[in-house]
Amino acid sequence: MSHMTTRIFQSIAFSYALLLLVRGPLAAHAETNAESIDKQFRPSITEPTETNRTKNLSRFLENPSQTAKQSAFRVELGTRILYVSLLAATKGSPYNHSFIGSIYKLDAYQNYLPLRPYVQITKRIGPAELGLGLSYDQLKVATVDDGGGDGDIQMYNLMLYLLAAYPNKTRFTPFGEFGLAAYWNSFDPDPTWSQNGYRRFDLENSTSPYLAGGCDVAITGNFSANLYIRYVNVDVDGEYIYDSHNPEPFTFTLEHIAYGVGVKYAF
Repeated sequence: MSHMTTRIFQSIAFSYALLLLVRGPLAAHAETNAESIDKQFRPSITEPTETNRTKNLSRFLENPSQTAKQSAFRVELGTRILYVSLLAATKGSPYNHSFIGSIYKLDAYQNYLPLRPYVQITKRIGPAELGLGLSYDQLKVATVDDGGGDGDIQMYNLMLYLLAAYPNKTRFTPFGEFGLAAYWNSFDPDPTWSQNGYRRFDLENSTSPYLAGGCDVAITGNFSANLYIRYVNVDVDGEYIYDSHNPEPFTFTLEHIAYGVGVKYAF
């Protein structure tokens, strides 16, 4: 009985040792196969290349609406906000080569409401887009002396202009304008200065050619934003009338540059 028991224990020990010897290679082989399968089915992840970045940038800059030539007339409506910078805002000193009397300085009011509407009719001709436009604008300028000033120059104007733009496959369309501005001028006096009409400024209307340019930036569909700059050299002539004295002529120099941003929709 003891001999039989010994043989059984020897068989069990031998089987256990054999199992240990075989288990090591099988486990290693299974792990290798698992890694191979994992590598085979794992999706490869690569960092974006310079080519991909370039393609994405080109896609962003591209303006699909401009890739095809347009032969029909288009109507465009827009409006702008402008900042006006006077280029000849001072002249002499009070009563010494001034604009008139004590008035030696002009100061433009800034209105940041989008109240400069315009309309354009354009047509694609070859690589360019040519058109005709009409714009409404207004300008208010304070007269300044050491005591405050006599009142404000009020200018309402219409601008008729020729337009040339360069549409392309990008979102950016540069353009230029050449036109004529017509101003209807008046003077809003300070009541303490005018003394109920005892003294006044009578202003004449003005006309002046002007140059402008900018760049439209397509946003979506026919809707775009734009950057804008305009140069105008306009004078306002007038007469200073004081009671029964002879009228005294003068000139307000209102040469200026207007910087703007706006929006536009093309039909």
